[in-house]
Amino acid sequence: NKTFRLARLDVFGRRMQRACTMRWFDQEFEYHKGCAKHKMMLKALYFLNILLFIAAMVVLSTRQMNGYYFCKEITLDVGDGILEEAFVRMNGSFEKWVLVYSYFNGVFIKNGTHAGRPLYKEARKFDRQPYNTENQDGTKYPVVVPAEIKYCEEMKAWVLTHENIRKSETDDSSCNWLLRSPETDSFTVLDSVGKWDMWVGVLGTTDVSISCNRCFEKADCNLNGECSDEGKCICDNGNGVNYFGEHCEVKLRDDCKTILPEDGNYTMSIEHMSSWSGEEVAVKDGDVWDDIWQEYSRPVFSSVDNNERWSLVYSGSRWFGMNLTGTDKTSQRWLQSVSNYHAFWYRAYATTTTFVSAPTKESSPVGVDWYLISERGDQFGPLGALAPLQRHNQTGRGLFRCAGNMNNKNTRSLSTFDRKLTKILKGHVRT
Repeated sequence: NKTFRLARLDVFGRRMQRACTMRWFDQEFEYHKGCAKHKMMLKALYFLNILLFIAAMVVLSTRQMNGYYFCKEITLDVGDGILEEAFVRMNGSFEKWVLVYSYFNGVFIKNGTHAGRPLYKEARKFDRQPYNTENQDGTKYPVVVPAEIKYCEEMKAWVLTHENIRKSETDDSSCNWLLRSPETDSFTVLDSVGKWDMWVGVLGTTDVSISCNRCFEKADCNLNGECSDEGKCICDNGNGVNYFGEHCEVKLRDDCKTILPEDGNYTMSIEHMSSWSGEEVAVKDGDVWDDIWQEYSRPVFSSVDNNERWSLVYSGSRWFGMNLTGTDKTSQRWLQSVSNYHAFWYRAYATTTTFVSAPTKESSPVGVDWYLISERGDQFGPLGALAPLQRHNQTGRGLFRCAGNMNNKNTRSLSTFDRKLTKILKGHVRT
């Protein structure tokens, strides 16, 4: 070995010389023939490990393809953008409606997959359960077909879309989008929160918030409930307060279950659905639950006097003051209407709303500014001409305040409307 000899002669440096002149030891170990049983056991363990690994890979791959690890339920919250001329397909032809995007705020439930990603369908605003077209007769209100959130492969973006709503009669844009996220290849829509494109007659933008309705600890329930083993928030009720919403984010104190205006002698109170049928409790998914009438995760406040019925109903971003006179709470149609309520498809603002709040995320109408819809028409904006109802027309003053603690569960008979306000409201009721 010439190289080895040269190294020993210090041709390649001191380190190589030391390495080649160091003592070394050579030991030959005797081969011991192993036991046949041990060999078989080792082979069996080897193949068992392979089988377990393959089985785990099959289970994981199957669950991934079936969307097992995707969020099962999400909550959408978009801005107060308005599309003044949405083309809505009704009975085979298109009609122009005003679309307020916040009407579609709320829960969306996973319903299969699309493009290898979860497809979410809009849930009812009443109880956050799937819409059922079979229990909607479609006579007074259109059958509510839910909107969808899905991934559009053509645009490489997540979109909010509806099969019966178009940007124009000739709209042939990819996936028929109304809202679209920035371009992404993410398999979860939760990675696409932030600025989305919004169609408002022209291309605009809005802030979109999407959260998964799954909890891991009490903090995910805003410390207002317990996180169950199934990852659902069980909201606290009692000690003078009720909590609502998928994350128990809506708070209703007992002393605010009846409210009254700063000026006037009428009151408005929450309603328990059990009072409609005379039953003591309501049932949801086989369990007894608090049966306060809710829409968009907020309680509805109502006043009934002299055969007139008024309700304050939250509709995604604003409270609507609705004239619901003539409705029969004990009828099946009434229950069908409230359980499938959707501010857009019921055209609630255009048909029954007489006064409206400012945009708000508050849990109740208290502390929110209100406006009378004094005039409507092409001359005015999509919400009409709005006249302030609070005292001195002060912005930020609010119209309603809490009346005090209500210990009686059933809605009581309410006092007479303030004459002046009632006269104003009657003069602007749309029949």
